[in-house]
Amino acid sequence: NPYMLREYDFELPEYIKVLLGITEDTENIAVYNTMLVQTPLEDSLINFLAPFVFNFDTQSVAQLVLDNTTYPQYGILEPFNKFTQQWVNKP
Repeated sequence: NPYMLREYDFELPEYIKVLLGITEDTENIAVYNTMLVQTPLEDSLINFLAPFVFNFDTQSVAQLVLDNTTYPQYGILEPFNKFTQQWVNKP
């Protein structure tokens, strides 16, 4: 769940909304990212440029590839430890 790690926001294209049957009334939507799990876990990598969008109401899923020029803040292989430092350094 990318929202547990960082601020994560992108525009959902109309064709994805149609493909997944997403309307203004759709409530059961989830977004997840691919994670390449390593040992130790802190060395894992996350792809924030190709999220999976789930519509649990229609039981459908699609992977969206974001344009890296529109979303330069997201990377394909971002280190997991970049986000876990916020938890380690808390008192």
